Amino acid sequence: MGTNCFHMETIKQIPMLYAFVKVAQKSSFSKASEELGVSKSHLSKLVKDLELSLKQSLFVRTTRTIEFTEFGKFLFDSCCDSISDLERMAQQLGKISQIPKGQIRITVAGAYGEESVSPMISQLLARYPSISTEIVFSEKVLNLEKSKIDLAIRVSSKKPTDGHTYKIGERREHLCASESFLRQNGIPKSPSDLKKMNCLVGSNDVWSLKRKGRSYKVKVKGNFKSANGRSLTQAAISGLGVANLPEVYVKKYLEEKKLISILQDFTETPVPIWAVTPFKKEIPLIVRLAIEELTLQF
Repeated sequence: MGTNCFHMETIKQIPMLYAFVKVAQKSSFSKASEELGVSKSHLSKLVKDLELSLKQSLFVRTTRTIEFTEFGKFLFDSCCDSISDLERMAQQLGKISQIPKGQIRITVAGAYGEESVSPMISQLLARYPSISTEIVFSEKVLNLEKSKIDLAIRVSSKKPTDGHTYKIGERREHLCASESFLRQNGIPKSPSDLKKMNCLVGSNDVWSLKRKGRSYKVKVKGNFKSANGRSLTQAAISGLGVANLPEVYVKKYLEEKKLISILQDFTETPVPIWAVTPFKKEIPLIVRLAIEELTLQF
């Protein structure tokens, strides 16, 4: 019983000793309280309680300075290193708790997943080997909880409502064709010119364009139709027709001049890209890191 009481008394004295050491190191209650983020009166009470507990005075207080008593100097020399060790241990524990680890399961669709999400995850795993991941490619909107998804990447003009949502960027689309096609068929000057051209049709044969606040909707047609962005891209590069594709598919080919951007004044409204997570309160560190990395790409 006596031993337990001794241990409890020792535990109670630890914050008092910490306060005492900080005041001694700063030679000031005011400076120590500022560093610790506590009130001067609270710090003074801790030191006073320590003095009462030890039945010894620790400082000689004057209006401007504080000095050790003989016992105070002995106590400081005895416990200063131990307090410093405790601080270093606390710092190390804090660093360890911030090391990302665990598994993250991500769902994404299409080229954005292949060209942006997959490379980002590879870089993340290289930096943090304690992370493991699974990327689920799906054109369907998966139920986050039932599918055990930690992070969903969605492209939608409307903000998703089935989780905690962050806008991480925008998807821009380009009207483009090969130089050979434009040389043979001419360069369109207005959206209506597209009706006369062979257009490579994806999942939507009505293209929506905008210029200076005015919207244009053009129903297009052509001899090639596919719901796959890569096949549409290759068809455009081969000179088959005009394509309307997200930047992630065509950026490289526009830079290489294999495709030429047309009707640049008539642009589609960018579509938001959302990161959606089922975590509504505390988001796991690895999920936060993934969201931050994706946001930096824009």
